[in-house]
Amino acid sequence: MQQFQRGGDLAAFETLFARHKQTLFNFLRRLSGDVTIAEEVSQQVWLKLIEIARQGRYQIKTNASFKTYLFTLGRNRYVDEYLKKHEATRTRSYEAMGFEQRVVSELAIAECPDVVVADAERTVRLNDALANLPFEQRDVIALWASGVESKTVAQMTGVSLDTVLSRKKYAVKKLRAAFAAREEMLDE
Repeated sequence: MQQFQRGGDLAAFETLFARHKQTLFNFLRRLSGDVTIAEEVSQQVWLKLIEIARQGRYQIKTNASFKTYLFTLGRNRYVDEYLKKHEATRTRSYEAMGFEQRVVSELAIAECPDVVVADAERTVRLNDALANLPFEQRDVIALWASGVESKTVAQMTGVSLDTVLSRKKYAVKKLRAAFAAREEMLDE
């Protein structure tokens, strides 16, 4: 990014884009639950990044990564454009495979033989459960599932590490409860 900002090195920017476009899109899809919104926000973020570089405003803290910077831009754009302006409070579609596997693993449902269901049904159940989380908890879960460390999530969201850990804990608890409730319904 520094090469692109200093000398307009398009090859350097293309390398960054190729390396991070899918992870940004996946993160935004998890956060918004909507492919169209994720595509739109992703495109806006890349354009904003070009604008920032051309104005010479790209600076990154020594302990932060480019990915963290990129995710922060994406998260902020989504919050500004879709949550604040459109008052979107619930979203759907969290089908990114790695995300689902990480959440399911955290819920410890993969190891329970009584709860093992077809992948499609599990995805639907996970989507429903995630859609019912408050944004703050869904935000933390989406960042965590994208591989962002809790300390970095705290910096990105502007809350304390304890708050991030608490939001994750309560989100996981709610997701577990949603899966357990569904199982009880199926047993009856």
